Amino acid sequence: MRLALFVLITSGSWAQPQIKALIDLPGTSGSPSLSPDGQTLAFQHCEPEYRACGIYTRPYAGGEVQLLIGGRAEVPLEGFPDDPRWSPDGKQIAFIRVYARYEARLFIFDLVTNMERSLGSACAEASSFGWSPNGRYLALSVYTGEPSVSFNCGIVLVAASNGVRRLLSPTGTAPAFSPDGRTLAYADGFVLKTIRLSSAYQPLGPPQALVREPRPISQVQWSLDDKQIVYQAWGDVPYVRRISIVPGAKPRPIPGVPNGLSIHQILPNGDALGMDAGFSETSHWRVDLRASPPKPERVVSAPCTERPPECSPDGRKRIFFSTETGVSQLWVTDADGANRRLLLAATPPMSDASDYSFPDPPRWAPDGRLIAFTVHSHLGYGDNRAHLYLILSEGGPPRRLGKDFHSLSDPVWSRDGKSLYCVAERVIDGRMTEPLDSVVRVDVATGKVTAVGEAGSQPQLSPDGAWLYFMTFPPPRLMRVRLTGGPSELLSEDKRLAFRYAVGDSYVCMFEFENDEAKLLLLDPNTKKSEQLAIVPRPATGARLSPDGRFLYFDHFETAAQRAISITGLVPR
Repeated sequence: MRLALFVLITSGSWAQPQIKALIDLPGTSGSPSLSPDGQTLAFQHCEPEYRACGIYTRPYAGGEVQLLIGGRAEVPLEGFPDDPRWSPDGKQIAFIRVYARYEARLFIFDLVTNMERSLGSACAEASSFGWSPNGRYLALSVYTGEPSVSFNCGIVLVAASNGVRRLLSPTGTAPAFSPDGRTLAYADGFVLKTIRLSSAYQPLGPPQALVREPRPISQVQWSLDDKQIVYQAWGDVPYVRRISIVPGAKPRPIPGVPNGLSIHQILPNGDALGMDAGFSETSHWRVDLRASPPKPERVVSAPCTERPPECSPDGRKRIFFSTETGVSQLWVTDADGANRRLLLAATPPMSDASDYSFPDPPRWAPDGRLIAFTVHSHLGYGDNRAHLYLILSEGGPPRRLGKDFHSLSDPVWSRDGKSLYCVAERVIDGRMTEPLDSVVRVDVATGKVTAVGEAGSQPQLSPDGAWLYFMTFPPPRLMRVRLTGGPSELLSEDKRLAFRYAVGDSYVCMFEFENDEAKLLLLDPNTKKSEQLAIVPRPATGARLSPDGRFLYFDHFETAAQRAISITGLVPR
């Protein structure tokens, strides 16, 4: 993952932002905070592979980086230091130490004595605290129950001198005091709220809801004139919005600020500090299997004449999920990208609106009339639910298939378009009743799910539709079975075998991973013998063949190098 610090520098109007480097260190850096005198930058940094993490300082104008807190290899024992924030007088830095998924503590580091002290437990999330303008208190997000059960957090006021606490709100995260100290803004799940405070920081009446987002809000910052709040919601990618503190105001995107950015501090001149989440970038590759020798070459993307999965069977349309709004939306365009049309404004939730989902790439039916896609729980590996949907290529509401199943994933269309082959799991009364990764056939018309009789994953069909290929584990094995019946066949078994492959008329393209290399192999499924064709970038994913079997296309995820950036255009002065 690439994390980057940035400064957002504004002009007097909402200008198009410009991004440039601010700090560039190997590893990951984040959570920048500028001292009140504008001279010193504090930030969190981890060495490559998180070998050691610490909080560092550097002159804001540039210069030598100095370790302030942590930075030793025994970080797991002493906690993961993160999110440094200067006190208003510039004499202290508050920060969070994360010890485990649900265990974190708030600390204050005294820059005069070079000593740190604990102020007690905190929610193990970034942006869980903020200084009061007078520097005597911090608003802190803390767990209100057993975190492994509820994840619920509330907000307390913590005295910086002795850690004494009192309740400000029974729910909420990401608290931020207005510059005059009379209002606290915070995130309550999907809702941005404010609560008025007395001069003694006592709540004055109930909280007021400003806006509700389709995804949880994770960062909250005030403009220095008290007139606007800039906040980040954690959608399928993070996205930033701003809202004026006036009745009836609506949230607005900040022109030109891309998704994936977090705002950590707004400076007196309207500039801001933040972090780029640094998602991996995908490059597209192909290998001419008839060349001698075959060599991988980078391409922009596969043209629709080569029938990549996103293109309709007639090659005239492309379909894709876009996260431009921060939420995954399904779009269709002409093959050249023209005539863009929205098919689905948001992916269906797993259960209710708070249980939102993210999608896998969509797949066209052979006749181009239907599109299949799966959605997964936002909780990731902690929740393996996957729901299978169909939607008409001309638009309309999505229809879920296999509602009795805990998970239906990796859909592959049958050659006649009447069914989908998927990987299934079913849970009844909290118990798994099907083997993990059971391959099933789903009838498109009725939704009936029928077991194929094989346990595996990554199903694919041979071009003639006679064979079903799949992977099993451990160790990685490539298998196949006739759809008309009969025993399954073991084609290849190797601990280095990747779970991505492409099936041709008389061969299978596979990948073996060894160290930093990926070997492209050509396997004859009848003789079960393979030969190495080429060395390709690792990891290689999304393998597919051109209709004539000449070209193998695949994707490669590339993580950009760590960098710090500056960006213009956040808050007008």
